Amino acid sequence: MIAQRRNFVPRNYIYIFSYDADLEMYRQEIGFVPGGVRVNVFAKPDETRVYHALGEATVLENKSLKGTVVWGGDWALVREDDIGLLDVKLTIQTDDPETLDMTYKGLYPAGPRGFRQLVSEKPLVGTDKKPFKAPVYIAPTFDTSSSRYRWLTERQCVGYGEVTIVDSVIRAVSFDIYAMD
Repeated sequence: MIAQRRNFVPRNYIYIFSYDADLEMYRQEIGFVPGGVRVNVFAKPDETRVYHALGEATVLENKSLKGTVVWGGDWALVREDDIGLLDVKLTIQTDDPETLDMTYKGLYPAGPRGFRQLVSEKPLVGTDKKPFKAPVYIAPTFDTSSSRYRWLTERQCVGYGEVTIVDSVIRAVSFDIYAMD
């Protein structure tokens, strides 16, 4: 029998970058699928900036990561239990210029009766004056051929964000991305 561990190993999170995306763009309303409603949302190329909220901070001996999302999509599912599941793929062109692929799954609570409101459209979730905001939790990983950003491919990352919904449509999302150390 394995002895129970008696010590806790603290871990650090290293802030890498933030991004805010305006999601009023091309979408495919797939509709009802087993377990929920599927919506595919695609980013407008070159409209979302990746930035470092702390300015020119150093990240693991590298300059802060800044750039532009040049391609992206989310194959989202809102489940019958009011949980939204994200399946996102992005390509980031850094300012130095290197290319990073970012892939993540995540979830957000769609709010009480969020699924029912989405499918019935009664009442609509969020208004221009009072948008519905929900937390979003993601687990990104990165791929790149760049030696400068190889360190990023060797870490699991986490992201915390917020989704903004107006008239039952996701309009914007904002994230802070951290690498586990």
